[in-house]
Amino acid sequence: MPLFPLNLPPSLVLGASVLTAISMYVLFGPETKTRRKKGHPTGLINYGNNCFANAILQCLSASSKFITWLENQVSSRVTPLAENLLDLMYSINGKDHRFMSEQPSSSMSSQTVASVIESLRQPQWFRTFEQQDSHEFLLYLLTSLTQCYSSEQQTNLLTSFDKEEKEDDTNRGSTGTNGTLSNIHPLVAPHPFQGLQATQLQCTQCSHKNPITVSLFEILSLTIPERRIQLFGGQKAFTLEELIGNYLKSEMIHDLKCSKCHSLEKKPFKKVTTFTRLPEILCIHIVRTIWSQYEASSTKDM
Repeated sequence: MPLFPLNLPPSLVLGASVLTAISMYVLFGPETKTRRKKGHPTGLINYGNNCFANAILQCLSASSKFITWLENQVSSRVTPLAENLLDLMYSINGKDHRFMSEQPSSSMSSQTVASVIESLRQPQWFRTFEQQDSHEFLLYLLTSLTQCYSSEQQTNLLTSFDKEEKEDDTNRGSTGTNGTLSNIHPLVAPHPFQGLQATQLQCTQCSHKNPITVSLFEILSLTIPERRIQLFGGQKAFTLEELIGNYLKSEMIHDLKCSKCHSLEKKPFKKVTTFTRLPEILCIHIVRTIWSQYEASSTKDM
């Protein structure tokens, strides 16, 4: 029987190759645990819309600082959430633990992920097997982990810091030091993601500065400013340094009354924001959604 050469389109050949590779993977599956290279972390399997949690939990498992802090938390005060989370961190990193079996830990990991999400269901906000936002999941996770940390102690620390700043401003004069903010005694962070920032309003007419407002942050959300069109019609890509600089740049706040000005008219104020203590682990959330007058659009190109 004669054979005739076939001239197949390249796209068809490529598609057939991809289908063949997928079929081989489905039939034979991934490498077993014994054949995996040592040192490679275990991945979490998506068992129904829990990829939002998997992405965050796998990132946390790669942070030795976070695991050390979590170990200290569990040793001092055991909570179901902290204990389940620490079990999962050990499982992903392949470490022995009392809840781990000697068998491959895929089922163990899936059960522990469900346990972690289940521990966050107070109130009923996160539900297992419902898709959620990864950024909100991390915020809710950190908030839940630090609930055992006394809110009264945090308030006392913030009050003490504000009092020291006011006394320092009094010693330097009523106008302060031209917007320079300092933190002589940093707050004790309940977790390594927590940082401290300060904001201050200054009257543009008499240069009077309002008291410093201190706030805690866990995730630094950076917005993408309007793109500057370069030559040849190209768009400028922003660096991380530029986005942080845009976050810290001073802005004008209009229609505010100044307690030192004799005039009762509302004046513009300059708002200055600065970091007074950076966290051990700086988590950055880049906001890619731009709100316009009519709708919200997503920006993919950075």
